[in-house]
Amino acid sequence: MQELDVVAQSPVLSNRTSDEVWGECLLKIHEQVSSLSFKTWFQPITPLKLQGYELTVEVPSQFFYDWVEEHYNDLIRKTIVSVLGANARLYYSI
Repeated sequence: MQELDVVAQSPVLSNRTSDEVWGECLLKIHEQVSSLSFKTWFQPITPLKLQGYELTVEVPSQFFYDWVEEHYNDLIRKTIVSVLGANARLYYSI
């Protein structure tokens, strides 16, 4: 029975959308970066799909992706894990 409880709480079965998950991530990120950085580097990111523990987001360009990965990779990864759990994965679409 205990295993069923864990499964029932899983994001896979909780009917959460990519918009909801990314929105929760944005709330956490907004607390940790300046308003200008948030508007510049996080608001343009669009959630595309959530499949199990895998969130795919779209970024405007290769430059944008490279800059975000270089400057905010750790923050984004930690945030995704805090929202989706230890198995969380983030994928980018350009």
